[in-house]
Amino acid sequence: MKTIVTAAVATALICVGTFSAKATVTQVNNIDDPVNHPYSQTAQTGCTSAGDCSILFSATAAPETLIAHVSCVYFLLTGGTTIYALVGNPSTSDVNYLPINAYANGGNGAWHSMNENTYLFFQSGQVPRIDVDSSGEPVQSMTCTISGYHK
Repeated sequence: MKTIVTAAVATALICVGTFSAKATVTQVNNIDDPVNHPYSQTAQTGCTSAGDCSILFSATAAPETLIAHVSCVYFLLTGGTTIYALVGNPSTSDVNYLPINAYANGGNGAWHSMNENTYLFFQSGQVPRIDVDSSGEPVQSMTCTISGYHK
């Protein structure tokens, strides 16, 4: 019995020794990786009356674009109030509302900002839009940047 066990162990060791494997690394370039196709646009406007103040960006050219981040700054005179702010796709009525931060109070008003991650898809030819609705005073000197990725 001892001889059979020893022979089995020896055979197993010989078999393991004959199957040596070598690992190889293959570099893969994922062409669909979003980092390979960044997207960004900046636009500005100023409005002359209270109510909706909007920025229309250039139409998207890629088959599919994801807007993943929005940042804006605008000035609002004293007496003005921001009702809401949003980024949207007018073609599909998809919108994401944006939080508003007030900072840098000046003598006749205050600067406001929006800096938020979002998640909106656009097809080729669709136009991203940012709206800020104010009451009492118009939104002035608004500059916004949208960024994300496209295919």
